[in-house]
Amino acid sequence: MNAPQVKRAVDAQRRKLRIKTALKLLFSIAAISYVLLARRADLGDIFHTIGQASLPLIFVGLGLHVIGIFLSVIRWRYLLQAQGTDLPLWLLVKYLLVSFFFNVFLPTNIGGDIMRIVDTSRHARESVKPTAVILVERASGLLTLLGFMAVVLILGLDVNFPVQEKLPAIWLGVVYFIGIIGLIAFLSSARVARIMFAVFSLPLLNKAHKLLRRFYDAVMTYKQQPGLLAKALSTGLLLQLNYVIYYIVVARALGISSEQAPIAFFFLLIPIRDVLLLLPVAINGIGIRENFDATVFAWISLGSSHALAFSWLSWALGVFYALIGGIVYVARREEAAK
Repeated sequence: MNAPQVKRAVDAQRRKLRIKTALKLLFSIAAISYVLLARRADLGDIFHTIGQASLPLIFVGLGLHVIGIFLSVIRWRYLLQAQGTDLPLWLLVKYLLVSFFFNVFLPTNIGGDIMRIVDTSRHARESVKPTAVILVERASGLLTLLGFMAVVLILGLDVNFPVQEKLPAIWLGVVYFIGIIGLIAFLSSARVARIMFAVFSLPLLNKAHKLLRRFYDAVMTYKQQPGLLAKALSTGLLLQLNYVIYYIVVARALGISSEQAPIAFFFLLIPIRDVLLLLPVAINGIGIRENFDATVFAWISLGSSHALAFSWLSWALGVFYALIGGIVYVARREEAAK
């Protein structure tokens, strides 16, 4: 491609990105308007509920974020080591905080992941392996959360609402276990892998084929490092437990009792919430999060004001660390400029 063609292609990509961002923004505005108007959530009640939250439990929530940061960094380091890149924990903490900033303040759910890939690629001197690390991290984390959901369904734990009536619980469990069996077969059998790659090589699935190939190649690397992989998965399990406990603490801080929202309630619904937030239709999940919380809180006889207080307080505590990440990023740029 000559220079004018390259410029036209870049301009077209920018226009496409602006259109996508505008559509996401419109969706988020419409979704927030719906939950405030149709579900009759009162802003005064929302902020009053947040204002009455237990300060000690809010500090516990902030502390759980710190634990989550260190567990994330430890898992990240194990996965990088298996790929041949060893970085000090303090440096990975800085990179992770910067990624929080980009996750919150960019109109995409993957901005932080891109920054982590960029930062670690400078040390690995390539981008394929750092990208594969993030893919493995995301996939294993999501599967762990879905595993929590499956345990709640299998054991029939009390969630204070009729699961069979409100959620397609049986199908969720079936789909999850079929997915796990399929993933194990894909990673352990060369024949199944060839079939999957053949299916994903169809024209409409080209992008998915590339991601699948990267994920497969990364996991094959980890099979040669079983000790590091086991450490990473164990740390990931603790991380996801800490993640769900964080939401339980936020709920308790807002005065939502264990009778209203039992512990199993969060282990069932937070994984579903996280899957929905992956949908690329809103700005950072804004609107999706609030409508989901308003829906499930109504199942346990709590109003939309309590639901949005829960949504916004849990989000705001994360923004605190994103702002710290912004300070780290600015300081890093100034240091690089000097």
